[in-house]
Amino acid sequence: MCAGPTIYTDELDGIMRRIMETLITDKERIVHDMIKMYFDANMKSSLKEDMAKVQAEINKILSKKDKLLDLSIKGRIDDDEFEARNNQFNSEIAGLKQKTKNISGSGTGTKSLSMTPRFFAV
Repeated sequence: MCAGPTIYTDELDGIMRRIMETLITDKERIVHDMIKMYFDANMKSSLKEDMAKVQAEINKILSKKDKLLDLSIKGRIDDDEFEARNNQFNSEIAGLKQKTKNISGSGTGTKSLSMTPRFFAV
């Protein structure tokens, strides 16, 4: 058996809490910074996923455009039908490219953390 005094977990928690309160003078700013770091990391991950999905959609449409061109070259569709479908694909691609600009633009701005004040009571 150990000859040292017995310290219970709840006593140790209280001691550590008092030490941390003594050492950390600007707790609110530290909590806010930690929440912001977590939020930013999570947002970057979501943005990468969204960008990958949009790029996959663009690639699918480009593949369809290639098939459409092949059909036109082989004479299976006439020029008017080719033009109509090609224009539709081009407008879809333009919309998706705008979506990528919106996604990449949303990651550069700083957003306020409306949830932050709830965490200051820690």
